[in-house]
Amino acid sequence: MSVSATWALRLNVRETLVTDVDAASNPIINHTGFSSGDTINASSTVPATEVSADTWALSGGAVTIDLTSLPGTNGTTIDATGLKVQLFKVKNLGAAAMTFTEGASNGYALLGASFQFILAQNQELMLYLVDSAPDVGSTDKTIDVAGTSSQTFELILVVG
Repeated sequence: MSVSATWALRLNVRETLVTDVDAASNPIINHTGFSSGDTINASSTVPATEVSADTWALSGGAVTIDLTSLPGTNGTTIDATGLKVQLFKVKNLGAAAMTFTEGASNGYALLGASFQFILAQNQELMLYLVDSAPDVGSTDKTIDVAGTSSQTFELILVVG
């Protein structure tokens, strides 16, 4: 098995200027210059060796993501011990806000110590961590998610 992940962070905004712009044959400006993207795999500088993509459900309004026991393809389990989270994409499918934090027990500092972000319904977030997240290990492996009841979220992680 091999993993290759192509990612893109793009925002293409079309702005139409007022009429009568001197020396402008077209008063439309396309703002695309801050977009980025790349492809990573096992041999790239930012490595990608494993992927976990699943829909997660909260139980009693909470779930803990254990990076040493992630759902893999075709019922396999992925143990990311010794690897780093390189790409993290999540979408809140629930009706209430969800809070993502470093795990209370053996927490993983995805965005640094005591990180936290909140996603409202249908909000999504993608992080390209550029090999800067910590290695997953026995004391650095959990991300806690808190929300309401049994709401769900989509999560895809690329580690390497």
